[in-house]
Amino acid sequence: KASIYVRAFDRRAVIKLKGAPVDGVVREVLESAVKMGRMALESIGVDHAEIDRTEDIYRRNDKERLRVQSEAGDIRAARGIMITQDQRAGLSEEQAG
Repeated sequence: KASIYVRAFDRRAVIKLKGAPVDGVVREVLESAVKMGRMALESIGVDHAEIDRTEDIYRRNDKERLRVQSEAGDIRAARGIMITQDQRAGLSEEQAG
């Protein structure tokens, strides 16, 4: 059996692949955004362990959001679990306190 791996531009493309016989998908927009975010945080001296933790939180949230959107077949689903500026500020305050 041949394996099929797909490079998808964004979450819309992933949702369209629902039910397709693919073995793996890489989202270009997600991966480039994470890489650039890491580069920016490294450039201002953020600790690598903190960068890894932040990436993990972001990826878990994104994975759950994409799961809900895929199940609903609607890109607008799961807006309530997007990380907002207020949530980022709350995380920073908790870490500082």
